[in-house]
Amino acid sequence: MRHTLTLATACINTTPLDIDGNLGLMREAIAEAKAQQADLLLMPELSLTGYGCEDMFFAADWLEGVPEDLLTLSRSVPGEMLVAVGFPLLISGGQLYNAVALLASNRILGVVCKQHLARNGIHYEPRWFTPWPAGQVVQLTLAGQRVPVGDLVFDVQGVRLGFEICEDSWVAARPGRKLYERQVDVILNPSASHFALGKQQARRHFVLEGSRACGAVYAYTNLLGCEAGRAVYDGDAMIASNGELVLATDRLSFAPWQVHSACVDLAVNRAQRLLSSQAMQPACDEANGIHPVEFVWAPERHLQPLSQACQVAVEDAHEVACRAVALGLWDWQRKTYTGGYALSLSGGADSALCGALVYFAQLQALLSLGEAAYAATLARGASRCRPGRPANPSWTGSTRR
Repeated sequence: MRHTLTLATACINTTPLDIDGNLGLMREAIAEAKAQQADLLLMPELSLTGYGCEDMFFAADWLEGVPEDLLTLSRSVPGEMLVAVGFPLLISGGQLYNAVALLASNRILGVVCKQHLARNGIHYEPRWFTPWPAGQVVQLTLAGQRVPVGDLVFDVQGVRLGFEICEDSWVAARPGRKLYERQVDVILNPSASHFALGKQQARRHFVLEGSRACGAVYAYTNLLGCEAGRAVYDGDAMIASNGELVLATDRLSFAPWQVHSACVDLAVNRAQRLLSSQAMQPACDEANGIHPVEFVWAPERHLQPLSQACQVAVEDAHEVACRAVALGLWDWQRKTYTGGYALSLSGGADSALCGALVYFAQLQALLSLGEAAYAATLARGASRCRPGRPANPSWTGSTRR
Protein backbone atom coordinates (compact mmCIF):
# COMPACT_ATOMS: atom_id res chain seq x y z
CA MET A 1 0.00 0.00 0.00
CA ARG A 2 1.29 3.45 -0.91
CA HIS A 3 2.04 5.94 1.84
CA THR A 4 2.70 9.04 -0.27
CA LEU A 5 1.18 10.47 -3.44
CA THR A 6 2.06 13.40 -5.68
CA LEU A 7 -1.13 15.26 -6.63
CA ALA A 8 -1.28 17.95 -9.30
CA THR A 9 -4.01 20.51 -9.96
CA ALA A 10 -4.62 22.13 -13.34
CA CYS A 11 -6.50 25.41 -13.77
CA ILE A 12 -7.58 25.64 -17.43
CA ASN A 13 -8.82 28.72 -19.32
CA THR A 14 -11.44 26.91 -21.41
CA THR A 15 -13.73 28.17 -24.16
CA PRO A 16 -17.26 26.74 -24.38
CA LEU A 17 -17.76 24.29 -27.28
CA ASP A 18 -14.15 24.65 -28.44
CA ILE A 19 -13.32 21.02 -27.73
CA ASP A 20 -10.22 21.00 -29.95
CA GLY A 21 -8.82 24.07 -28.19
CA ASN A 22 -9.64 22.73 -24.74
CA LEU A 23 -8.04 19.38 -25.57
CA GLY A 24 -4.88 21.20 -26.63
CA LEU A 25 -4.68 23.05 -23.31
CA MET A 26 -5.28 19.85 -21.35
CA ARG A 27 -2.56 18.00 -23.23
CA GLU A 28 -0.12 20.76 -22.32
CA ALA A 29 -1.23 20.54 -18.68
CA ILE A 30 -0.76 16.76 -18.69
CA ALA A 31 2.77 17.17 -20.07
CA GLU A 32 3.59 19.66 -17.31
CA ALA A 33 2.13 17.38 -14.64
CA LYS A 34 4.32 14.58 -15.96
CA ALA A 35 7.35 16.88 -15.72
CA GLN A 36 6.40 17.49 -12.08
CA GLN A 37 6.27 13.68 -11.55
CA ALA A 38 2.59 13.74 -10.60
CA ASP A 39 0.77 10.50 -9.89
CA LEU A 40 -2.64 12.07 -10.37
CA LEU A 41 -3.78 15.26 -12.14
CA LEU A 42 -7.09 16.96 -11.34
CA MET A 43 -8.71 19.20 -13.98
CA PRO A 44 -11.73 21.51 -13.46
CA GLU A 45 -15.44 20.87 -13.80
CA LEU A 46 -16.68 20.48 -17.41
CA SER A 47 -13.21 21.37 -18.63
CA LEU A 48 -13.52 19.25 -21.78
CA THR A 49 -16.43 21.21 -23.25
CA GLY A 50 -16.35 24.36 -21.17
CA TYR A 51 -18.80 25.18 -18.39
CA GLY A 52 -20.74 27.95 -20.13
CA CYS A 53 -22.28 26.03 -23.04
CA GLU A 54 -25.71 26.95 -21.65
CA ASP A 55 -28.60 25.83 -23.91
CA MET A 56 -26.19 24.09 -26.28
CA PHE A 57 -26.31 21.40 -23.60
CA PHE A 58 -29.74 20.62 -25.08
CA ALA A 59 -28.15 19.73 -28.45
CA ALA A 60 -27.58 15.99 -28.27
CA ASP A 61 -25.75 15.68 -31.60
CA TRP A 62 -22.44 17.05 -30.34
CA LEU A 63 -22.76 15.60 -26.83
CA GLU A 64 -22.93 12.05 -28.18
CA GLY A 65 -19.33 12.33 -29.37
CA VAL A 66 -17.91 13.58 -26.04
CA PRO A 67 -16.88 10.09 -24.78
CA GLU A 68 -14.75 9.70 -27.91
CA ASP A 69 -13.05 12.97 -27.00
CA LEU A 70 -12.30 11.57 -23.54
CA LEU A 71 -10.75 8.50 -25.10
CA THR A 72 -8.71 10.74 -27.41
CA LEU A 73 -7.41 12.66 -24.40
CA SER A 74 -6.58 9.41 -22.59
CA ARG A 75 -4.04 8.64 -25.31
CA SER A 76 -2.01 11.60 -24.03
CA VAL A 77 -1.99 10.31 -20.44
CA PRO A 78 1.36 8.76 -19.41
CA GLY A 79 1.29 5.14 -18.39
CA GLU A 80 1.91 5.78 -14.68
CA MET A 81 -0.45 8.76 -14.22
CA LEU A 82 -4.18 9.16 -13.67
CA VAL A 83 -6.11 12.22 -14.88
CA ALA A 84 -9.55 13.39 -13.71
CA VAL A 85 -11.46 15.40 -16.35
CA GLY A 86 -14.85 17.12 -16.07
CA PHE A 87 -17.33 16.59 -18.92
CA PRO A 88 -21.10 16.38 -19.67
CA LEU A 89 -22.38 12.79 -19.80
CA LEU A 90 -25.39 12.10 -22.02
CA ILE A 91 -26.99 8.72 -21.47
CA SER A 92 -29.68 6.90 -23.42
CA GLY A 93 -33.07 8.29 -22.59
CA GLY A 94 -31.84 11.85 -22.97
CA GLN A 95 -30.66 12.65 -19.45
CA LEU A 96 -27.52 14.75 -19.05
CA TYR A 97 -25.20 14.62 -16.06
CA ASN A 98 -22.39 16.87 -14.86
CA ALA A 99 -19.64 14.28 -14.55
CA VAL A 100 -15.93 13.65 -14.09
CA ALA A 101 -14.02 10.80 -15.70
CA LEU A 102 -10.94 9.13 -14.27
CA LEU A 103 -8.59 8.43 -17.17
CA ALA A 104 -5.55 6.19 -17.53
CA SER A 105 -3.52 5.67 -20.68
CA ASN A 106 -6.02 4.67 -23.41
CA ARG A 107 -8.72 3.88 -20.82
CA ILE A 108 -11.76 5.44 -19.17
CA LEU A 109 -11.61 3.82 -15.74
CA GLY A 110 -14.90 5.17 -14.43
CA VAL A 111 -17.20 8.18 -14.19
CA VAL A 112 -18.56 9.98 -11.11
CA CYS A 113 -21.63 12.20 -11.47
CA LYS A 114 -22.56 15.35 -9.58
CA GLN A 115 -25.22 14.87 -6.90
CA HIS A 116 -26.06 18.49 -6.02
CA LEU A 117 -26.63 21.07 -8.76
CA ALA A 118 -25.95 24.78 -8.35
CA ARG A 119 -29.08 26.87 -8.80
CA ASN A 120 -28.28 30.10 -6.98
CA GLY A 121 -26.83 33.39 -8.19
CA ILE A 122 -25.68 33.07 -11.80
CA HIS A 123 -25.97 29.26 -11.86
CA TYR A 124 -28.85 27.40 -13.54
CA GLU A 125 -27.51 23.84 -13.62
CA PRO A 126 -30.91 22.13 -13.06
CA ARG A 127 -32.00 23.60 -16.41
CA TRP A 128 -29.57 21.28 -18.23
CA PHE A 129 -28.41 18.58 -15.84
CA THR A 130 -30.00 15.84 -13.73
CA PRO A 131 -28.67 15.22 -10.19
CA TRP A 132 -27.24 11.74 -9.70
CA PRO A 133 -28.85 9.67 -6.91
CA ALA A 134 -26.50 8.96 -4.00
CA GLY A 135 -25.37 5.35 -3.80
CA GLN A 136 -26.37 4.40 -7.36
CA VAL A 137 -23.86 2.81 -9.76
CA VAL A 138 -24.56 1.56 -13.31
CA GLN A 139 -22.50 0.13 -16.15
CA LEU A 140 -22.42 2.03 -19.46
CA THR A 141 -20.57 1.62 -22.74
CA LEU A 142 -18.56 4.78 -23.47
CA ALA A 143 -16.36 5.01 -26.56
CA GLY A 144 -16.50 1.23 -26.89
CA GLN A 145 -15.42 0.57 -23.30
CA ARG A 146 -17.56 -0.84 -20.49
CA VAL A 147 -17.37 1.78 -17.74
CA PRO A 148 -18.86 2.01 -14.21
CA VAL A 149 -20.78 5.26 -13.74
CA GLY A 150 -22.30 6.95 -10.69
CA ASP A 151 -21.47 7.33 -7.01
CA LEU A 152 -18.08 5.61 -7.20
CA VAL A 153 -14.98 5.27 -5.07
CA PHE A 154 -11.88 4.08 -6.94
CA ASP A 155 -9.47 1.69 -5.23
CA VAL A 156 -6.08 2.05 -6.94
CA GLN A 157 -3.38 -0.13 -5.38
CA GLY A 158 -5.00 0.35 -1.98
CA VAL A 159 -5.41 4.13 -2.40
CA ARG A 160 -9.06 5.16 -2.38
CA LEU A 161 -10.16 8.11 -4.51
CA GLY A 162 -13.51 9.87 -4.19
CA PHE A 163 -15.08 13.01 -5.67
CA GLU A 164 -17.10 16.03 -4.65
CA ILE A 165 -17.96 18.11 -7.73
CA CYS A 166 -18.17 21.83 -6.97
CA GLU A 167 -21.64 22.36 -5.42
CA ASP A 168 -21.40 18.97 -3.72
CA SER A 169 -18.98 20.50 -1.24
CA TRP A 170 -21.11 23.61 -0.54
CA VAL A 171 -24.20 21.81 0.76
CA ALA A 172 -24.81 20.54 4.29
CA ALA A 173 -25.27 16.91 3.20
CA ARG A 174 -22.01 16.89 1.26
CA PRO A 175 -20.90 13.54 -0.23
CA GLY A 176 -17.66 13.82 1.73
CA ARG A 177 -19.47 12.43 4.78
CA LYS A 178 -20.23 9.20 2.94
CA LEU A 179 -16.75 9.16 1.42
CA TYR A 180 -15.35 9.15 4.94
CA GLU A 181 -17.45 6.10 5.78
CA ARG A 182 -16.02 4.40 2.68
CA GLN A 183 -12.47 5.06 3.96
CA VAL A 184 -11.42 7.37 1.14
CA ASP A 185 -7.77 8.54 1.15
CA VAL A 186 -8.11 11.37 -1.38
CA ILE A 187 -11.13 13.57 -2.15
CA LEU A 188 -10.95 15.38 -5.49
CA ASN A 189 -13.04 18.47 -6.20
CA PRO A 190 -13.18 19.73 -9.83
CA SER A 191 -15.02 23.06 -9.81
CA ALA A 192 -16.36 25.92 -11.89
CA SER A 193 -16.82 28.50 -9.16
CA HIS A 194 -17.08 32.10 -10.37
CA PHE A 195 -15.04 34.87 -8.79
CA ALA A 196 -16.55 36.95 -6.01
CA LEU A 197 -14.91 39.01 -3.31
CA GLY A 198 -14.47 36.96 -0.14
CA LYS A 199 -15.35 33.66 -1.83
CA GLN A 200 -11.84 32.25 -1.57
CA GLN A 201 -12.14 32.15 2.23
CA ALA A 202 -15.30 30.03 1.98
CA ARG A 203 -13.58 27.62 -0.41
CA ARG A 204 -10.56 27.34 1.83
CA HIS A 205 -12.82 26.51 4.76
CA PHE A 206 -14.52 23.54 3.09
CA VAL A 207 -11.19 22.27 1.71
CA LEU A 208 -9.59 22.32 5.16
CA GLU A 209 -12.69 20.96 6.88
CA GLY A 210 -13.06 18.24 4.24
CA SER A 211 -9.51 17.14 4.93
CA ARG A 212 -9.78 17.32 8.71
CA ALA A 213 -13.22 15.80 9.22
CA CYS A 214 -12.84 13.10 6.57
CA GLY A 215 -9.28 12.12 7.46
CA ALA A 216 -8.28 12.51 3.82
CA VAL A 217 -6.19 14.54 1.44
CA TYR A 218 -8.46 17.11 -0.22
CA ALA A 219 -7.58 18.56 -3.66
CA TYR A 220 -9.54 21.42 -5.24
CA THR A 221 -9.13 23.09 -8.64
CA ASN A 222 -11.14 25.74 -10.44
CA LEU A 223 -11.64 27.03 -13.97
CA LEU A 224 -9.64 30.07 -15.02
CA GLY A 225 -10.54 33.25 -16.87
CA CYS A 226 -13.63 34.79 -18.45
CA GLU A 227 -14.91 31.63 -20.06
CA ALA A 228 -18.24 32.94 -21.30
CA GLY A 229 -20.65 35.79 -20.60
CA ARG A 230 -20.13 37.84 -17.46
CA ALA A 231 -18.55 35.23 -15.19
CA VAL A 232 -14.84 35.29 -14.36
CA TYR A 233 -13.21 32.20 -12.83
CA ASP A 234 -10.17 32.82 -10.66
CA GLY A 235 -8.15 29.65 -11.22
CA ASP A 236 -8.01 28.93 -7.50
CA ALA A 237 -6.36 25.63 -6.54
CA MET A 238 -5.69 24.15 -3.11
CA ILE A 239 -4.57 20.89 -1.54
CA ALA A 240 -5.03 20.12 2.16
CA SER A 241 -3.64 17.20 4.13
CA ASN A 242 -4.37 16.33 7.75
CA GLY A 243 -6.44 19.51 8.05
CA GLU A 244 -3.58 21.79 6.89
CA LEU A 245 -3.14 23.60 3.62
CA VAL A 246 -0.09 22.30 1.73
CA LEU A 247 -0.76 23.99 -1.64
CA ALA A 248 -2.37 27.33 -2.48
CA THR A 249 -1.84 28.82 -5.93
CA ASP A 250 -1.88 32.38 -7.20
CA ARG A 251 -5.27 33.35 -8.59
CA LEU A 252 -6.42 35.20 -11.72
CA SER A 253 -3.51 34.24 -13.91
CA PHE A 254 -3.42 35.44 -17.53
CA ALA A 255 -1.72 32.22 -18.63
CA PRO A 256 -3.88 29.68 -20.55
CA TRP A 257 -3.29 27.08 -17.84
CA GLN A 258 -1.49 26.53 -14.56
CA VAL A 259 -0.29 23.26 -13.04
CA HIS A 260 0.89 22.93 -9.44
CA SER A 261 1.66 19.82 -7.43
CA ALA A 262 2.21 18.67 -3.85
CA CYS A 263 3.56 15.45 -2.35
CA VAL A 264 1.16 14.36 0.40
CA ASP A 265 1.34 11.87 3.26
CA LEU A 266 -1.50 9.34 3.07
CA ALA A 267 -0.41 7.55 6.24
CA VAL A 268 -0.97 10.52 8.54
CA ASN A 269 -4.54 10.90 7.27
CA ARG A 270 -5.22 7.18 7.73
CA ALA A 271 -3.96 7.52 11.30
CA GLN A 272 -6.51 10.29 11.87
CA ARG A 273 -9.29 8.00 10.67
CA LEU A 274 -8.11 5.33 13.11
CA LEU A 275 -8.52 7.82 15.95
CA SER A 276 -12.08 8.65 14.95
CA SER A 277 -15.02 7.13 16.79
CA GLN A 278 -17.34 7.34 13.78
CA ALA A 279 -18.53 4.20 12.02
CA MET A 280 -17.03 3.29 8.64
CA GLN A 281 -18.08 0.80 6.00
CA PRO A 282 -16.07 -2.43 5.50
CA ALA A 283 -13.17 -1.73 3.16
CA CYS A 284 -13.99 -4.62 0.80
CA ASP A 285 -17.71 -3.85 0.43
CA GLU A 286 -18.25 -3.33 -3.32
CA ALA A 287 -21.95 -2.75 -2.62
CA ASN A 288 -20.85 0.69 -1.41
CA GLY A 289 -19.69 1.62 -4.92
CA ILE A 290 -16.03 0.79 -4.36
CA HIS A 291 -14.50 0.04 -7.75
CA PRO A 292 -11.11 -1.74 -7.83
CA VAL A 293 -8.94 -0.40 -10.66
CA GLU A 294 -6.24 -2.37 -12.43
CA PHE A 295 -3.51 0.22 -12.55
CA VAL A 296 0.10 0.48 -11.40
CA TRP A 297 1.57 3.77 -10.27
CA ALA A 298 5.26 4.53 -10.46
CA PRO A 299 7.22 3.41 -7.38
CA GLU A 300 7.08 5.83 -4.47
CA ARG A 301 9.74 8.50 -4.68
CA HIS A 302 11.16 8.28 -1.19
CA LEU A 303 13.62 11.09 -1.82
CA GLN A 304 10.86 13.52 -2.72
CA PRO A 305 10.09 15.70 0.33
CA LEU A 306 6.55 15.96 1.60
CA SER A 307 4.86 19.31 1.03
CA GLN A 308 4.72 21.38 4.20
CA ALA A 309 1.90 23.53 5.53
CA CYS A 310 1.71 26.88 3.75
CA GLN A 311 0.31 30.28 4.60
CA VAL A 312 -2.00 32.29 2.34
CA ALA A 313 -1.32 35.99 2.16
CA VAL A 314 -4.21 38.36 2.83
CA GLU A 315 -5.42 39.80 -0.47
CA ASP A 316 -6.22 43.43 -1.09
CA ALA A 317 -9.85 43.53 -2.24
CA HIS A 318 -9.30 46.48 -4.60
CA GLU A 319 -6.31 44.84 -6.27
CA VAL A 320 -8.13 41.50 -6.70
CA ALA A 321 -11.23 43.18 -8.12
CA CYS A 322 -9.15 45.13 -10.66
CA ARG A 323 -7.29 42.00 -11.71
CA ALA A 324 -10.55 40.07 -12.17
CA VAL A 325 -12.01 42.78 -14.41
CA ALA A 326 -8.76 43.07 -16.35
CA LEU A 327 -8.65 39.30 -16.92
CA GLY A 328 -12.23 39.42 -18.14
CA LEU A 329 -11.41 42.21 -20.58
CA TRP A 330 -8.38 40.35 -21.93
CA ASP A 331 -10.21 37.07 -22.39
CA TRP A 332 -13.15 38.78 -24.07
CA GLN A 333 -10.77 40.49 -26.46
CA ARG A 334 -8.86 37.39 -27.47
CA LYS A 335 -11.78 34.92 -27.51
CA THR A 336 -13.92 37.14 -29.72
CA TYR A 337 -10.89 37.93 -31.92
CA THR A 338 -11.34 41.62 -31.23
CA GLY A 339 -8.45 43.91 -32.09
CA GLY A 340 -8.89 46.09 -29.02
CA TYR A 341 -11.29 48.45 -27.27
CA ALA A 342 -12.67 51.83 -28.34
CA LEU A 343 -13.08 54.09 -25.33
CA SER A 344 -15.30 57.14 -25.24
CA LEU A 345 -13.55 59.32 -22.70
CA SER A 346 -15.41 62.14 -20.99
CA GLY A 347 -12.66 63.04 -18.58
CA GLY A 348 -14.65 61.85 -15.58
CA ALA A 349 -13.81 59.17 -13.04
CA ASP A 350 -15.80 56.42 -14.78
CA SER A 351 -14.14 56.75 -18.17
CA ALA A 352 -10.74 57.12 -16.52
CA LEU A 353 -11.30 53.85 -14.65
CA CYS A 354 -12.31 52.10 -17.88
CA GLY A 355 -9.16 53.30 -19.59
CA ALA A 356 -7.00 52.24 -16.65
CA LEU A 357 -8.52 48.75 -16.59
CA VAL A 358 -7.99 48.23 -20.32
CA TYR A 359 -4.36 49.32 -19.92
CA PHE A 360 -3.94 47.08 -16.88
CA ALA A 361 -5.36 44.12 -18.84
CA GLN A 362 -2.85 44.61 -21.65
CA LEU A 363 0.04 45.08 -19.23
CA GLN A 364 -0.78 41.94 -17.24
CA ALA A 365 -1.17 39.89 -20.42
CA LEU A 366 2.20 41.12 -21.67
CA LEU A 367 3.94 40.35 -18.37
CA SER A 368 2.30 36.91 -18.02
CA LEU A 369 2.59 35.66 -21.60
CA GLY A 370 5.77 37.31 -22.76
CA GLU A 371 6.18 39.66 -25.70
CA ALA A 372 6.04 37.00 -28.44
CA ALA A 373 2.85 35.28 -27.24
CA TYR A 374 1.19 38.61 -26.48
CA ALA A 375 1.95 39.96 -29.95
CA ALA A 376 0.75 36.71 -31.58
CA THR A 377 -2.58 36.98 -29.76
CA LEU A 378 -3.08 40.56 -30.90
CA ALA A 379 -2.13 39.60 -34.44
CA ARG A 380 -4.79 36.87 -34.54
CA GLY A 381 -7.41 39.40 -33.47
CA ALA A 382 -6.27 41.97 -35.98
CA SER A 383 -6.27 39.46 -38.86
CA ARG A 384 -9.85 38.49 -38.08
CA CYS A 385 -10.97 42.11 -37.97
CA ARG A 386 -9.17 43.47 -41.04
CA PRO A 387 -11.25 45.40 -43.61
CA GLY A 388 -13.37 43.15 -45.79
CA ARG A 389 -13.51 40.40 -43.19
CA PRO A 390 -16.15 40.66 -40.44
CA ALA A 391 -15.19 39.98 -36.87
CA ASN A 392 -16.35 36.71 -35.40
CA PRO A 393 -19.38 37.60 -33.25
CA SER A 394 -19.50 34.19 -31.62
CA TRP A 395 -18.20 33.71 -28.09
CA THR A 396 -18.07 29.95 -28.44
CA GLY A 397 -14.95 29.52 -30.55
CA SER A 398 -14.73 26.66 -33.02
CA THR A 399 -16.93 23.59 -33.00
CA ARG A 400 -16.26 20.37 -34.80
CA ARG A 401 -19.77 19.05 -34.97
